[in-house]
Amino acid sequence: MRLLILAWEECTLSNQLRSRRGFLFGAMQAPSTATLTAVNGVRGGVRLVASGDSEFEASISTGYSKISDMQFFNRFKPLTAILRHEGALTVKAYCVHWLVKEESGGTRNIHAHYILKHSMPKPAVRSLEPGAARLVSPFFNVSLSEYAADPVRVASLVPREFPFFDREVMATSLDAVIYSDGSLVGPDLFRLGDRYVASRNAEQDAAISVKRQMRVDGSVAGIERMLQRHIEIGVAAQSAEPKAIYLRSRAQEAVLLQRTLHARGLPALTKEVQRKSRFPRDQVVRAV
Repeated sequence: MRLLILAWEECTLSNQLRSRRGFLFGAMQAPSTATLTAVNGVRGGVRLVASGDSEFEASISTGYSKISDMQFFNRFKPLTAILRHEGALTVKAYCVHWLVKEESGGTRNIHAHYILKHSMPKPAVRSLEPGAARLVSPFFNVSLSEYAADPVRVASLVPREFPFFDREVMATSLDAVIYSDGSLVGPDLFRLGDRYVASRNAEQDAAISVKRQMRVDGSVAGIERMLQRHIEIGVAAQSAEPKAIYLRSRAQEAVLLQRTLHARGLPALTKEVQRKSRFPRDQVVRAV
């Protein structure tokens, strides 16, 4: 069922494109609270600690104490969770889900997901190494050291108003985790596996498209037209189906390549597409 993509992202690629590393909410049918509870806790080595848990409260008071000093912290506190990685493999992608009660009495799904791409600047890397922990919400995703280095910046990422502040969170769960060996653990109700494969493979595919364009028409204008066409196709692909997810990923890669072309010129773009075209293909396998 179609999800609505909102625009609170830490790394916005374009005013037209709002998808990965953000949060989504929509009318997807949620499982029962009991089912969500059943997937809480240890999932393949990653443990979710929900807001309100005694361990969560202790971690906030010791490691993230300044965040609790924020004047409106209690308004969004239920929409936070801590992920602790107690396994042996690096976690390259994960999705946290909150089931929120609406004023009408119905429920709404909110989730925050993160995907480690092949090419990503170091400040944007939020993978989970063994032994690591991260504080995750729909608004930010920080380790203890990242938070300690700049708590003011983290606080600035939280909007002062949000439709689901001050609402009851009925359940918090870890929907899916993807490890460095390509294994996926969890129910994956929000299609993290599809998003992971699409976003990582789109890096290579977009680069190959530019290389082909260069052989046909290597002018700046010709490349610009081709990249803009891919962006427009992605903007129009608004369903939650795998093909639409892939097209949006291709569009985001087109935006990145377009930025390289604008900022650093054709030689830099040529070098970039040569590098990205050699990235390996990705797939995920559901762990049994």
